[in-house]
Amino acid sequence: MEKKLFPKRESLTISFDEELEKKNQSLLYIQIHGQVVGYSMYAWPPSLSASITKLAVKEKYRRQGHGEALLEAAVKKVEPELCPA
Repeated sequence: MEKKLFPKRESLTISFDEELEKKNQSLLYIQIHGQVVGYSMYAWPPSLSASITKLAVKEKYRRQGHGEALLEAAVKKVEPELCPA
């Protein structure tokens, strides 16, 4: 999916696992019938910010709210890190 959706200069296919091993970096994905149809990679550096480094949804599953769901889930995951109670 990574190779198909992103140009070679933006693709992480070679270093996908390496990216996920970095501190404060994570991945969320959506599965439908056992098939990954979208994912979001995000990072939260040791500051008061976070960023989405990759967001992808297979073409067939776009405009169904999957991208929005991935973004919302990433925000919920990093909120406790950025805004401790």
